[in-house]
Amino acid sequence: MAPVKRIVKRVALTLGILAFWWYALGYVGIRWGFTPIPKPPPRVRLQPLSPPIAKGDLKPDNGAYQYMNAVAILKSYHWSKEAREQVKSVAVGITSGDTNDIEQTLREVQPALELVRNASRASSCQMPQINPTTDDTLGSLRELARLLIADGKWAERKGDFARASEDYIATVKFGADCTTGGPILHALVGDSIVSMGTQALRAWVLQNARSTNELRIIRDKVDDIRTQATAFAETLRYELIDERKQLHGTAFAHAKWWWGPSESVTFRCFDAAYGDLIQNAERPFWESKSEALEKKWTTGREHVGLWAFNRPIAQILIAMMLPALEQTRTKFIRADIELQATGTICALKEYEIARGSPPENLSELVPDVLPAVPIDPCDGKPMRYRREGREWVLWSVGSDMKNDNAAWHEYKYRTANDERRGGDIYFKSTEPQDDLTDYLSKNKSKQSS
Repeated sequence: MAPVKRIVKRVALTLGILAFWWYALGYVGIRWGFTPIPKPPPRVRLQPLSPPIAKGDLKPDNGAYQYMNAVAILKSYHWSKEAREQVKSVAVGITSGDTNDIEQTLREVQPALELVRNASRASSCQMPQINPTTDDTLGSLRELARLLIADGKWAERKGDFARASEDYIATVKFGADCTTGGPILHALVGDSIVSMGTQALRAWVLQNARSTNELRIIRDKVDDIRTQATAFAETLRYELIDERKQLHGTAFAHAKWWWGPSESVTFRCFDAAYGDLIQNAERPFWESKSEALEKKWTTGREHVGLWAFNRPIAQILIAMMLPALEQTRTKFIRADIELQATGTICALKEYEIARGSPPENLSELVPDVLPAVPIDPCDGKPMRYRREGREWVLWSVGSDMKNDNAAWHEYKYRTANDERRGGDIYFKSTEPQDDLTDYLSKNKSKQSS
């Protein structure tokens, strides 16, 4: 009997020792890790140029002050479902049929729209931090942009082309301002508003512009907006601050000492990851090293045993955020292309008005209309252009950096079952009609389904 007891004691002791070391390894690995804590690249600035602000900190000299007042007005306004649908159709140029709802809505929201116009002319703007999970401001910002475009379309219908172009330029500036000061979700709202505004502005230029002088003024304003736009690297710096706040309020930061990860170590890992992302964002898009960064920050997961004991919480969070941030950068580049193309289309229209026909190639715009051939933000080469009789097509190679000769678009004119990948980002002289046709076909398919 005694030998059995000794064996049981030895087994229990061995299991106890193994359990202790397992717990010790897990504690050290989860809390601090067994490899050196990563550091941000040297000489990379992690702090934004201006500290983030809250809604309560807005001052009248900040354009965002008027934007937020416009949001407050819109939130208190109850507009009909019919008016909302009419706003969407008016945005693509449908201004016929029963328009009583949209006309009444535009009259009643003019105070809010006037605030947006005034804010877009402000000398400075920094938008406040907004939490989309607790604040519905983002949706109101989009609605303000749609209403401003609808107001411009209504002005076009009445022949007030100056008012229309003012509304569209204000929308573009509004979108650019929305990217200032806020985290990624906020910037995404800004990029989508820029896209809405530039689309409407290009349609106006292609259909109604008659004076080279007014085209030059519009082009200069669009170029100024593009030049002053918030860099994506700066947006990442605000996002890092927002991530730190969110991490500080999670269970990870307040976890019990016997199992929880270290808040300071997790923050240092995030600083290192964002440092790499910021450094990458400061490079031209065609020199991006996104794939290498993703591999760097997700490597080791194939060795589950080692990975699980080497700061796994920080690794999981960073691996989760990388795809979203890369997708955001792609949308940021798309918005930049929209601005670049809009200015170039103004130049093409200016040339056509002066010469009677579009140029054979973009170099003919230099130096009388443009100082240089515009560069594609995706690959650093001249924007592609092709004349097709009286029509033309201008395009960027898109985020895959492969020239598909404008055969299909990267994100527009796609159907739900379209399995094609890649594509170019193109702009045609027939774009207004193409957009209208696409809207009608998709709207018809929704109604039929």
